[in-house]
Amino acid sequence: MWKRTNIWFFCPACDKRLVVDVQAGGYRADCPECGKNIPIPTRSTAWSPAMKRVGLYAGQAALIALAITIGWWFAAPGPAEDPPAVAVARVPSAAADAKAEPVAAVAPESEEAPAVSDRAVHRQLLEDHAALQGRYNKMLQWMVDNYRGKYPLPERLVGRLRLAPLTENGEVHPDLIEMLRLSDDEKGLVQDVMVYVGDRMRQMEQERARVAEQSDTRITFSVPPFAEAGGELREDLYLALESTLGEHRFDRMVEVAGESMRETFHYFGEAARTLTFEVIFPATPGAHPPYLLIRDGWIVPEGESVRLTRVTETAVTELPERYLPYREWLPESVSRYAVP
Repeated sequence: MWKRTNIWFFCPACDKRLVVDVQAGGYRADCPECGKNIPIPTRSTAWSPAMKRVGLYAGQAALIALAITIGWWFAAPGPAEDPPAVAVARVPSAAADAKAEPVAAVAPESEEAPAVSDRAVHRQLLEDHAALQGRYNKMLQWMVDNYRGKYPLPERLVGRLRLAPLTENGEVHPDLIEMLRLSDDEKGLVQDVMVYVGDRMRQMEQERARVAEQSDTRITFSVPPFAEAGGELREDLYLALESTLGEHRFDRMVEVAGESMRETFHYFGEAARTLTFEVIFPATPGAHPPYLLIRDGWIVPEGESVRLTRVTETAVTELPERYLPYREWLPESVSRYAVP
């Protein structure tokens, strides 16, 4: 059976927490802090460090249980070390309540331990509990911010991201929606303005396109730059996006998707374009059916003295959606091999 081995109490004169052997209960002794001759109670009237740890552990156990329910484990702080017990020299007195000479020497809990009261111990427990609760609140907030288990990308790496603004179907790209945390309303507004700008860019491009070469199996279109008109349209696009997203998210969007938007919207009229549709017949009859080869070339200005050439070749038997505006310009001898 468990038995108490120490008695914990406070000096009634100086409020110093003291500890004695349980066998000293009922006697008197001199307080080692103030020197007063004081009675020793028969049972503990102050909390021991072990009891203090029990209270702390109870709070920690409740918080850890909460963390486990949401799938996270967090290490609880280590327990405080027990203070050294101090031996008590005891000499029996005639009566426990008699005003006798000092008969026992009582040692304080430790030389460095501050004098505390029951209220102070309780207050310390509340402060420790609040501090621990704060740590778990921060942990839960981190989990909310990273709800899919993803770690936030360091700022120095954000500039290396390249996200497309739209999918092949003309919808706002899911990666951009997730990164900017777009609401449904914001997603709809962003998509509407991008679709409008894309349609307007294609319209302005077609207004300037000219047939540079044509034969029975081949036709080439040439589109000169129109940087001024395209720049005005870009300004309208950026103003609409900033109004919808706010300054911070708009800057982030331009940082990660600005270059892709430039390509998506045909370089906003800064580049010269050459577009060729050519029917390719098999070198050996019957080797493969005829198909349409689309060569799409851009001369893109990069600064005052640099021009980049970007050419793509696509072999198709159905005309891709992005080239549908040119369908009515294709001669029948060409368009028959790429029926939409």
